[in-house]
Amino acid sequence: MNITTYSSEPAERQKYLALVRSHYGHLPAFHLHFAEIERLTSSDHPTWGYQKRISITVENDDQFRAHCTLILDNREQSGIGWFGFFECPDEQTVFDALWQRVKQESNAMGFKTLRGPINGTIWYPYRFAVSGSTSIPPFQGELLCEDYYHRFFEEIPKHQEVRYYSAMRDNFGDLIRITLPFHERMLSDSSLHLETYAEISTDVLREIFNLARTVFQSSWGYAPLSDEELLSYYSQEKLKATLFKAYIFRSNGKLIGFGTVFRENDNTLVLKTLALDPSFQGKGLGNALIHQIHRDAQDHCSRMVYALIRYENNVKRLPKDGAVVFREYSAFEIRVQ
Repeated sequence: MNITTYSSEPAERQKYLALVRSHYGHLPAFHLHFAEIERLTSSDHPTWGYQKRISITVENDDQFRAHCTLILDNREQSGIGWFGFFECPDEQTVFDALWQRVKQESNAMGFKTLRGPINGTIWYPYRFAVSGSTSIPPFQGELLCEDYYHRFFEEIPKHQEVRYYSAMRDNFGDLIRITLPFHERMLSDSSLHLETYAEISTDVLREIFNLARTVFQSSWGYAPLSDEELLSYYSQEKLKATLFKAYIFRSNGKLIGFGTVFRENDNTLVLKTLALDPSFQGKGLGNALIHQIHRDAQDHCSRMVYALIRYENNVKRLPKDGAVVFREYSAFEIRVQ
């Protein structure tokens, strides 16, 4: 095995992209995933301006067999680095060789702790799926990964896991009924207004970004991305291709909450994000938003996926009649010094 490093060399990036294609090219979700990976590994992407990246590879016969990128983002806490863009065959010796070099390079970069998998930032897809969760194929927003990746990392000493899940519901009737009183209470308050958008303007996107920075600032691995970075990732082209509706909550004209729902296929929608200003939480507004989303969805799909929810998240207290957890995930925090 030949273990090497690179930063942004085009030829090495193409080898990495070929490795990604070899792992996931057969999956229905591959093309969207691959387009994201191409953008996020391009040195032209605006996030690169805030980061230093070093990629470690295991190479045989001029082809990558394994790959991991270390990321220093000055918006993260001092001493904490990220690892991402990880691929490896199901061979413990290859992983061990790769990870040993990852630790060496981490020490050289001044990291005491690594968080990952993070492909650029946690605004982009991250988390390894736990092996054996389900046979349901990946949906948009999930990080494509091999089933055995989680096993590699759970066996590393001095690690902690942050756990997530995705759930689905095939019957909306009871949930719509249970959340109706919250929706009616919201409608009776003249200071509150819930808007729906089939398309989102750049101005409204900027409002959403500002609120998201407030709501998610304490999230694991959070980094406050610039508008330029976020507008690059949530491009108008991408939103027009996948967005079902965006829901915007306002109080006296000020944006206080939002939800986004994306089309997965003709029968399935994905509820990706719900966020409320902390000062408006605990007032039933989340349930009012849930009501509107499912009432709109019932004429357009037969299944709603609730995507990538952290187990400690307050959303777990929403009514869950008929909702089934179908996949679990982990992100890792690993001491390297």
